[in-house]
Amino acid sequence: AVVCPDGRSIILFCKGLIEALLLIPGTQVIVLTEAGTSLSEIKSLKAGCIEVPFFRFPNPLWDFKYCVRLYRIFCRERFDFVYNISTKPNIYGTIAAHFAGVPRIISHIVGLGSAFLPATTIKQHAIQISVKFLYKLASRWNEKLWFTNKNNLKYFIDCGIVRNSQV
Repeated sequence: AVVCPDGRSIILFCKGLIEALLLIPGTQVIVLTEAGTSLSEIKSLKAGCIEVPFFRFPNPLWDFKYCVRLYRIFCRERFDFVYNISTKPNIYGTIAAHFAGVPRIISHIVGLGSAFLPATTIKQHAIQISVKFLYKLASRWNEKLWFTNKNNLKYFIDCGIVRNSQV
């Protein structure tokens, strides 16, 4: 399974991965995303698609619902492998996959996102602390974490969010 927030990001960032995976005999790729207008493009990749509603901004209730939806899908589909991309899938996709018993989990950190910008309000500080904690918790269950940006990797290692052996 490939877990990504939106269909456009699947096409922009995961197309090559999906095409490469499908070259492996017997491999089926299912995308978990809010496909939107990209559904036909995703299906043209010969990947299955399960729609998962996604709320972009921090909201504990919506984030919990997202995690539960992913967990139920992982239990039902019994995937061998989950590849997460973007902050919420990296956190909630990993947590859901772990508790659903998915044997292999990899997360792709494309960027740090707005939660890691300098915090100037109490709300921003709370979000930043929460995201760091959740990333640290979730990263324990990733077989590997792939960083697009070496500065982000250094930041995660310096903050104790990930270990060198995971990257």
